[in-house]
Amino acid sequence: MILSENDYQILKLTDAFYKAYPNPPYREILKKKQRAYNCLLFQTHYNYFICIPYRTEISHRYAFHFTNTLRAKKHKSGLDYSKIVIIEKSEYIDSTDAIIDKDEFKKNILNISNGSTDMAGRNKTTQKGMANQIIICGQDMVLDLLANRLNQCIGENVFRSYKGSYNALYAMYQGEVNVATAHLWHGKTNSYNIPYISSMLPGTDLVVLHLLKRKQGFYVQKGNPKNIQSFEDLKRSDITIVNREPGSGVRVLIDEKLRQAGIPTQEVNGYQDIVSSHLEAAAAVNRGDADVAVGSEKHSLSVPGIDFLFMQEESYDMVIRKEDFLKKPYQKMIEIIRSSEYQKEVAGLGGYNVENMGKIIYSDLIQ
Repeated sequence: MILSENDYQILKLTDAFYKAYPNPPYREILKKKQRAYNCLLFQTHYNYFICIPYRTEISHRYAFHFTNTLRAKKHKSGLDYSKIVIIEKSEYIDSTDAIIDKDEFKKNILNISNGSTDMAGRNKTTQKGMANQIIICGQDMVLDLLANRLNQCIGENVFRSYKGSYNALYAMYQGEVNVATAHLWHGKTNSYNIPYISSMLPGTDLVVLHLLKRKQGFYVQKGNPKNIQSFEDLKRSDITIVNREPGSGVRVLIDEKLRQAGIPTQEVNGYQDIVSSHLEAAAAVNRGDADVAVGSEKHSLSVPGIDFLFMQEESYDMVIRKEDFLKKPYQKMIEIIRSSEYQKEVAGLGGYNVENMGKIIYSDLIQ
């Protein structure tokens, strides 16, 4: 399915989607008793779609709240970021246009045209336009929490871009984002991020801050019936994997591990079957579409019916240009990252090790 014009459209999700992801166990999936939620749907660079549901009442801050619209005067209406779903299969999208309030539609179009809704990982902002805004790039929800806190503290506009690690660094090199994050494992040095940052951002003075550590491992069906223990098992004819999209940290980890094990990708069943998030990978294993996937422990806890097999702890780090690092908005961002309040909020989500959060691990500040 290809969206028209500006790569966004207001549509509904089909019954096939809700049957594939019922609530329960997928408790974050929304569906009204009478009709599905209208969704603002974006097509991304990677042939999947990001759906942000419209809601009449949103009591939390993780949303785009409408102002000065008829419904907003009576309700807390808006786009609920906490209920975003990522969709790859076009049969999950109803081709019939959904109906929303006219003034809210105009509000959407105005903000998208101005580049202020970067929910789909597509940055149409010019270098000149970036002077008074901060675009934080990465897929982890802790960055949403950070962006919301920062938005409340500074006058600049703070936006989010949802590219994976490799693509985030490339977007920074291209001048499309101000802040990139990464969890890229380098097999030859058995280290995270710095080898990639150094090679992908040539001629750029940088500061790299540590954010957190997460456990990475295999998602397998409950009880691990195929007795999957290592990447060596992925070459077995009775094992099928579900892969991640090129440019994501998990995809780099998978490819590096297969290279080290001497396993050609064409010998891995399911290598070409790609999903675009940890949750999608976990859900595929839960449904029986695959025997194994790779992802973080945190996301496995959201999908009943699978087990998590620990592989290694990964480092999730933030990259900022040297020229930006000492500017007040970025110093405020770092202050938030290092604050006990923010670290407690992140730790409270579970699955994150926040020790040394905000520590500089690489810097071109001193030459």
